[in-house]
Amino acid sequence: MNNRIYYINNNRTNHYRLYDFENFVLYADDLIWYEGLSHWIKAVEIEELKPYIKQRPPISNNKLILVKSSLISISIYLLFSLIIAYVAGFGEKDKFNSFLNEIKTAHYKNEINNSKKYQFQQNKLEKKRIKKNNKIEKLNDKLLKIDKEIKANLQEWKVAQNSIYSDEVQLFNYKIKHENLLLEFDHYQNLIEENNNLNEILEKNEIQLVDYIPMDEIYVYNSDKGNYYTRWCAHIGDFSMNENISYENCTNFWFRPYYALFDVSNLSDEEQQSDFMLFYNFLLSSLASNLILLVISFIAIYFRLKKK
Repeated sequence: MNNRIYYINNNRTNHYRLYDFENFVLYADDLIWYEGLSHWIKAVEIEELKPYIKQRPPISNNKLILVKSSLISISIYLLFSLIIAYVAGFGEKDKFNSFLNEIKTAHYKNEINNSKKYQFQQNKLEKKRIKKNNKIEKLNDKLLKIDKEIKANLQEWKVAQNSIYSDEVQLFNYKIKHENLLLEFDHYQNLIEENNNLNEILEKNEIQLVDYIPMDEIYVYNSDKGNYYTRWCAHIGDFSMNENISYENCTNFWFRPYYALFDVSNLSDEEQQSDFMLFYNFLLSSLASNLILLVISFIAIYFRLKKK
């Protein structure tokens, strides 16, 4: 009867008898040692253990599945990135040109309206200016007339003073008339000065063509959604505290094709002029952005296979 004590796979703590292998999974390449052996040997080399040796299951093909899945994912990633870059880039260019055409139409219309408004204001100012000048001319005529009356009154006053027939009442009346004429003269001089000042104010406040972008040159009405949309960004200018309207920095690099599909992705001057630059830039953004999705899918596949 075999009373050997067997140790398996360098485990010096647990030991087994021959009958223990009836309920033990033993593989051909498991290492066995028992007293009398100088070193560990494979189970398949021990004759009495051969009846208990089981066939080891084949190695899992998870790695092969992962490799195939990776190749498929990379192919889909590249193809999808190319398609979305092309569709989003050139679709955005069409939308961009359509938007600019609407803006150009609105700009031309605003130029005509501003020109009409400017001309109307200029005509209105000119009428006011002519009216004021006419009033000043009339006041000057009145002033000349009063000046003549003052001189005539002074002449009569001097004659009355030298006459032996004049009395105190007559001289007093001349004096009063002279003072009244002087007051009237000063009054009309003040009126002339006020009207001259009004003319100066009109000259200073002359209406010019306003240098700003009207609302309909910033926004385009979307009849489908019933609202306005724009491609401009408001930002603080370097030279003033006023907000300026610009295309600059309106679109980020990341997920740019998706912005183009669902929102707005402004085009640079180079992209507007060159289809190659347009597709190249959108492709770079598409590859970089979709790479994030690809990595996430790899991680998901890996953990799923590992769990199985």
